[in-house]
Amino acid sequence: MRTEAFKALAWMALGVVLAIGCSDRQVHEKVVVTPSGEVVTTETPPPPRSEMIGSPPGTSYVWAPGYWTYQNERWVWLPGHWDLRPRAGVNWIPGHWDKEPRGWVWTPGHWE
Repeated sequence: MRTEAFKALAWMALGVVLAIGCSDRQVHEKVVVTPSGEVVTTETPPPPRSEMIGSPPGTSYVWAPGYWTYQNERWVWLPGHWDLRPRAGVNWIPGHWDKEPRGWVWTPGHWE
């Protein structure tokens, strides 16, 4: 009798293990980098930090403000810095997070 009960329990345990292993669990990534290089996250970015902007190192430098990035499952602030203007007449367009139906999408800063 004990042997039959043990076999029945063993088969039930095996069935449970197989059922769990075959379940259709979905894992939702918090951050995805698309093939085009876009960064998309489901986490709302914190508000921008206030930064102390000192004097530029020269007349051809432009302030590139800091921004939040998502790394290792947490938001990380990357501080602003002075950047040398690549040529006359261009302006720095800061990066920003936009809310879209698929999540928050990062648009990197660029010269225009």
